[in-house]
Amino acid sequence: CHIIRLEDGSFIVIDGGHETDVVTDQLIKVLEKQAPDRNQIVIAAWIFTHAHYDHYGNFENFTDKYADQVRVEQFVCNPVSAENLVNPKANDPYLEVRFPERIRSYSGARLVRMHTGQRLAVRDAVVEAWLCAEDLFSEQIRYLNEVSLVTKVYLAGQSILLLADAEIVPDKILPQMYGDALKSDIFQVAHHGYSGGNEELFRDISPRIAMWTTSQAAFDIRISDAW
Repeated sequence: CHIIRLEDGSFIVIDGGHETDVVTDQLIKVLEKQAPDRNQIVIAAWIFTHAHYDHYGNFENFTDKYADQVRVEQFVCNPVSAENLVNPKANDPYLEVRFPERIRSYSGARLVRMHTGQRLAVRDAVVEAWLCAEDLFSEQIRYLNEVSLVTKVYLAGQSILLLADAEIVPDKILPQMYGDALKSDIFQVAHHGYSGGNEELFRDISPRIAMWTTSQAAFDIRISDAW
């Protein structure tokens, strides 16, 4: 889960984490602490990158416990259908089937299905879609990670590239599509630093800060892994 606080104290939330009370309660505590008024929490955009449980599971629990304590203006995603995967059994239909029903718990929230090239103005930030599922339909897509929604956020004169779990096929496609335009001040290492990425991709991004979203114990193992 990534949280960006905007100039007016509202938020952009990306994914959410596992469905556990610890994670769910931590999310609401961070929002309460960072909001100008803990009783008026506004999520200006809640983005879901792909339908893996460690990214959307907490949303289920959060909705059950706290939907009446926050205002969400829009949900953003780009779901993929099973027929677009070489291995349809690898698909989780959550974003297509259950998600549209669940967001009705948030009065007035709209659903935005984002596509590559689309720019979404969110307060003082701009969110751009850089890679979506349909960009990869000509490839052999086997895993949901490969069709993660890749976004770039522009805020306060800086750019943040969020790769989500995009790996393998996107590692090849992104440099071909964007080259040096991938350059970002901050970027999130794909798939919790477990796998994905290559020299060309990292050279094009060339960030000042890399967000490696994993535990210290896992980091120590993964940073030394040759792959």
